[in-house]
Amino acid sequence: MLSDCKPKALLIYKTDIKVNGVPIIDLNDSKLFKGECKNLEKVNTSNDLLYVIYTSGTTGKPKGVMIEHKSVNNLREYFINSLKVRPSDRILQFSNISFDASVWDITMSLLIGATLHVINQDKMVDADFMSEYAKDTTIMLLPPQFYQQLKTAGQRLVVTGGAESSKDIVIKAIGEGAAYLNAYGPTEATVIATHWLCNEIDNVPERIPIGKPIDNKKYTFVIKTSYVE
Repeated sequence: MLSDCKPKALLIYKTDIKVNGVPIIDLNDSKLFKGECKNLEKVNTSNDLLYVIYTSGTTGKPKGVMIEHKSVNNLREYFINSLKVRPSDRILQFSNISFDASVWDITMSLLIGATLHVINQDKMVDADFMSEYAKDTTIMLLPPQFYQQLKTAGQRLVVTGGAESSKDIVIKAIGEGAAYLNAYGPTEATVIATHWLCNEIDNVPERIPIGKPIDNKKYTFVIKTSYVE
């Protein structure tokens, strides 16, 4: 991945790694944080690259997906306008930083002013711990299979993604007092392309749809040699 993206530097924290030809910056080095602390000059445009995240690709070889500033800003606007995310919200950080769902959690908190609750990775597999910890959060994005194992209450919004949802999962979320959101989208779409929101048990269908495109997105169904928008 380093050979592919050719970074100017590699950021590390409390780890020992050496890469030929790439400068290493250890964020644990206190000397980095001496000097001026004023805001940096704004130099980016909406079309500039914001991050590259790697997927396994269809061949098994890591594939770098390039995401621009405007795509993440669109995600932020979706959070504010459609999901009503506010600085008072408390977001559960479940996804690993190497997975694009982490961009959802970080954007929802960092760019809106909400609180991000970060958990030690070894605790994430403990369903009992996660059930208790999640009670202090208001919004969480989880794989549907993992959410089904939790005993949670107090969230205002439960989001599942990364795998097919089910009627039981939606009923569980609504029964625990939350609205439910089914999120779908490939990495190239900046986490989410379509959404389906439900907050009434009587409106839960047998098969959970992926819903409609979020603002500034569209999908196309390809059927054999034809397509339908």
